[in-house]
Amino acid sequence: MGTARKLESGVASPEKREITPQFTLQGRKYAFRAPIHVTIEQEDGVLIACADYKLYGHGSDFQEANECLLEAFAFLYEQYALEDDSMLSRKARALKQRLLNEVAHG
Repeated sequence: MGTARKLESGVASPEKREITPQFTLQGRKYAFRAPIHVTIEQEDGVLIACADYKLYGHGSDFQEANECLLEAFAFLYEQYALEDDSMLSRKARALKQRLLNEVAHG
């Protein structure tokens, strides 16, 4: 991981990056078809935030924060993409469709 720029206060400024999340859920592997945008901040550990999905992962280092973010994506996918449409609101069905379009499974 590249080093984030330091501000005068000594706090690292956010670093913007593209990542392609991959996670395992119920024994199946899933991966985003294209990279997604995240912001990485380093203060009291590492925070990786994905504004597009309103998810984040936090940890003592990049690896721990990334694992936390992947767990959040797995939970989101399970709760929406794998749920029956009759159990979802209109907005939730739109999120489900977005996930189904953007995430491939193998």
